[in-house]
Amino acid sequence: MPRSTTSEERRQQILQTAATLFAQKGIHETSMDDIVQATGLSKGSLYWYFHNREDLLLTLLQLFLDQELQLLQSVQEQEGPASERLYSMLERYIQQLAQAAHLLPVTLDFYAMATRQEKIRHFFQSYYQRFRLLVKEILQQGLVREEFLPFDPDEISIALIALLEGTTLLGIIEPEHIQLEKHALPACRFLLESLKKPS
Repeated sequence: MPRSTTSEERRQQILQTAATLFAQKGIHETSMDDIVQATGLSKGSLYWYFHNREDLLLTLLQLFLDQELQLLQSVQEQEGPASERLYSMLERYIQQLAQAAHLLPVTLDFYAMATRQEKIRHFFQSYYQRFRLLVKEILQQGLVREEFLPFDPDEISIALIALLEGTTLLGIIEPEHIQLEKHALPACRFLLESLKKPS
């Protein structure tokens, strides 16, 4: 007898289906009816899990951002030289983006929405504040251990994240010319190496 689908499994199915549709058609062109048809659920069932389209969007955005931060946190807690831990963090971040490359166009829609919708903007602000703090904490540890030349960890954390996010944006627009592994990682490595004290 086949195992019945749990409520959480059904919820995750809806989110995965919605993310795929958003990536294919765009957020604004994807309706709740499209999601109903793709999941095979009734409209009533869909609205039982998500009260409206905004509820689904915010849940999906929160899921994306939390997954990234959990990965970064796990690397941040490792041992070793600060520069290597930072590089490992950025490398893992890029690997995760590459695994979800088909969903990256959704990011552009979310960024555009953040300029007009305060809730979306708040999600991104909270995410980047936490991302910067993780990077900054490792940089500060490296400064305390005298692994680095003096610098402002706030400025460098912003620069590293800007390298990643800027290259991601270019890669979405020009995927045939821009790849995160090829362009972002070497730039981050160059910046981190330039901060290290000569051995």
